[in-house]
Amino acid sequence: MKKFFKRIFSLLLAFIVLYLVKYFYIDAVKEWKLPLGTSNRQDLSTIYLEQDAYFEARRPSYDGIPAHLHTGIDMQINEPGGPGEPIYAIGKGKVVQITDPPPLRRIVIRHKLLRDGFIWSVYLHVIDEKVAIGDRVTAETVIARRLNKYELDYFGWKYNHLHIEIMKFPPLNTNDTYRRRSYTCRTKNEVEHYFIDPLLFFRAHLPGELIKQGK
Repeated sequence: MKKFFKRIFSLLLAFIVLYLVKYFYIDAVKEWKLPLGTSNRQDLSTIYLEQDAYFEARRPSYDGIPAHLHTGIDMQINEPGGPGEPIYAIGKGKVVQITDPPPLRRIVIRHKLLRDGFIWSVYLHVIDEKVAIGDRVTAETVIARRLNKYELDYFGWKYNHLHIEIMKFPPLNTNDTYRRRSYTCRTKNEVEHYFIDPLLFFRAHLPGELIKQGK
């Protein structure tokens, strides 16, 4: 009887160890990449930020969106290409939210960190998503694409960049586009409470030169 319980205990312990290894290591992101399809997605010099498109830049009200501080960065490819290009997940994770019609379509992915906890990456101004809520993705997964020139004209939208955010908390569960934290943060304290500067995040995790500040 003792041998039986000892074996059960050993199996249970092995299961717990395997679960912890999977949770803290296998599921965790060990490699990050840029979300745009550049020639080297781990080289920061292959992208640039649009003018006045930095983290915490002041945004006036437009198209029904109230004035707020910028909660991400607006990223462009620094190589031949442009609208209509594929958008990739920045690392291993799980799709947790897909909301809003184009041109404000957004995809949110949850990522497990190596040490502990999670972050959420947000991809805004995308179309033709290739993933669904609940899907597991890697840094090689194409999740959507940028709007092409025809679609930009159709929606009356002049911004063909990828707006990307890194959130510290899960996204709000709301159908009201303008209640999202992307559009409601009006002070630096609010922005820094909910968001991480994506530029600092990529600089900390990717080799290569710094992102060029405008073209």
